[in-house]
Amino acid sequence: MGIEIDVSSDVITQAAVVSEFDHSGGNTSRDATGDAPTRASSESHEPHGEHGNCANCDVILTGAYCHVCGQHAHIHRSLLHMFEELLHGLFHFETKAWRTIPALIYRPGKLTRQYIEGKRTSFVSPLALFLFMIFLMFFVFSFTMKDPAKNLMEEDTKEEVIKELDQTRQTLARQKEQEAALIAKHESVTDIQEEIKETQTEILALELAVTKATSDTKKSKEEVEHQLQEAKTKLSTLEAEKRKLGPDVQKRIGISKEISSVKKEIHALEVASAQLSDKKSDSAKNKSDTANSSSVSNSSDGLAINISDDNALSEIPGIGSSLAKANANRELTLYKMKANSSKLAFLLMPISLPFLWLLFAFHRRYVMFDHAVFSLYSLSFMCVLLIIVALLNKFNFTGTAVFLLMVVPPVHMYLQLRDAYQLSGFGTLWRTAALLLIAMISLLIYAIIVTGMSI
Repeated sequence: MGIEIDVSSDVITQAAVVSEFDHSGGNTSRDATGDAPTRASSESHEPHGEHGNCANCDVILTGAYCHVCGQHAHIHRSLLHMFEELLHGLFHFETKAWRTIPALIYRPGKLTRQYIEGKRTSFVSPLALFLFMIFLMFFVFSFTMKDPAKNLMEEDTKEEVIKELDQTRQTLARQKEQEAALIAKHESVTDIQEEIKETQTEILALELAVTKATSDTKKSKEEVEHQLQEAKTKLSTLEAEKRKLGPDVQKRIGISKEISSVKKEIHALEVASAQLSDKKSDSAKNKSDTANSSSVSNSSDGLAINISDDNALSEIPGIGSSLAKANANRELTLYKMKANSSKLAFLLMPISLPFLWLLFAFHRRYVMFDHAVFSLYSLSFMCVLLIIVALLNKFNFTGTAVFLLMVVPPVHMYLQLRDAYQLSGFGTLWRTAALLLIAMISLLIYAIIVTGMSI
């Protein structure tokens, strides 16, 4: 939770700045001629009020507000008014928010069109609204979503991962049997081999999760060493029994599975032992890093999966070392990804703008500003939708959450496109389909940027 609250302070600051700029309307402390405004002499200063001097720019007041800088003539000194000022500075809650949000949900196209045509004071600016919704969305996520890094620390979660790992190994064994049967029949094994590779990758990920969870338990080094010795003894016994077995295939398969399971346990215990050693020692640190990134056996016949061998991405220069670094410190990588995802959320708008322009390349009356307003209001609504989905999922209304996530975005896009750009039914329909594709492409680019800056 702390990550979202920490990074959201930047978003709040940006929203406040944008909102305050919109409120001031770009006024300066100079009059229409460009000269400094007339100031009352210090001798004629009156108490601040409608007939005194502005406390901000010292111009003689002619009403309840300064006609130069816009500051209220009345100067408060109460905590309640300070809180009201905070809400006003962020969001103009007193009127604008309650007009903008319902319009954003029910009449998004009309809202976009009115703002573009000049009705600005009545609504929250799209940029301020988007920044605030980003903050609110990640704030809600911090309460409704579990931290996977913390979950690995819990014993119940670790047991679930171990159970899933065993089931995945059984799936791999069945796939190998299918592969052997296909080979015996001289049939193609391409598809089953692809499935085997996917299963092996999944096993590797689960083994790393179990390894990390085991290394984070509060066992002493002596306990871990004792369990490691017992596991090695058990492995020696099982291998001796396997050598004594005859041609009974079923028995050999059964004991091979047990041997593979014990090897995984030894691997996890070795990593835990290395991490419980003196962390200041270079040798212990190197041992831990090596154990975390080493190849692991996945069957009794010595089949091993190496991250750098099986992952094609690791063959690209620079990618392999980045993946290894992220794998060695997964909690830090996860922290960076969560922080960057909120800090870089503003990139979704400039990423999508060129694609939006292409949808209206032959409509010269629409300029880039129009597309920016459309994009920001659309993204703001998606934040509202994700907040609702997260809350529904938190209270176990998963079916409703999935339904809303699948149905609402295309409907909202259709309504906003139709009214904002004043399109026909067919023109709106094909652009909605294109916009859904644009949204997926933009999210993919955004995810690549966030991941690239986090590893």
